[in-house]
Amino acid sequence: MKNNFPFTNYDFYAYLTSGGMLLAFLDYVFNDSKIISLKEWSFMQIVLSIASAYILGHLIAWASQVTIEMCIMRRLLTAPNQIQLGFSTPNLIERWLGLAVGRYYEPFSEPARHAIVARAAAALDLEAAELRDAEAVFQVAHNKATRTDPIRQRSDDFRNQYGLFRNITLVGIVATIILLWSAWFGSGSVQDGWIVIIAASLTIGAFVRFVKFYASFSAEVLRSLLSKE
Repeated sequence: MKNNFPFTNYDFYAYLTSGGMLLAFLDYVFNDSKIISLKEWSFMQIVLSIASAYILGHLIAWASQVTIEMCIMRRLLTAPNQIQLGFSTPNLIERWLGLAVGRYYEPFSEPARHAIVARAAAALDLEAAELRDAEAVFQVAHNKATRTDPIRQRSDDFRNQYGLFRNITLVGIVATIILLWSAWFGSGSVQDGWIVIIAASLTIGAFVRFVKFYASFSAEVLRSLLSKE
């Protein structure tokens, strides 16, 4: 079955799922669910729906990378690799987020940090004390991770997962904003209020999962420098 599926795992995780969710939501809000409630679908409707979800998913992935990953995760918050290597101390919000994530959005043990930085520095022909750029360390580790099959496979899984939840977070933000606008300026009802709360809660949950898998991806790559493979 998988061999006949015309999309890669990343296509499914990063594009089709988020694009399909947003299409279904827009149909629910603006079209009274007329499309998703169809009992029978023609071949052309199926093809157009999948193509639309795929294209929309690409746009969502681009927008979520800019807003969720680059602006929120790497500007407003501290990137996982900075914290894992001990180059930055988590602030109060990041410590609470680390507790919610449960693992990896926190510093590695001191021996692990020193070993990773030392090996990255050696690869860059630097002294360990000179290397304070987490991204430079990550790039050295990533070069090794891509050449080590077990590590590459695990990191790919984490990348698929964080891409999925990053995109769903953006879909959730868009859905919450549209639902709030509809509740305030539309007819409004108690049910609409509950839907807004559910959408906002799912968005927060998706963001926490994004941070978890994003940090797990970073940790898997960085720890490749501890491997002797």
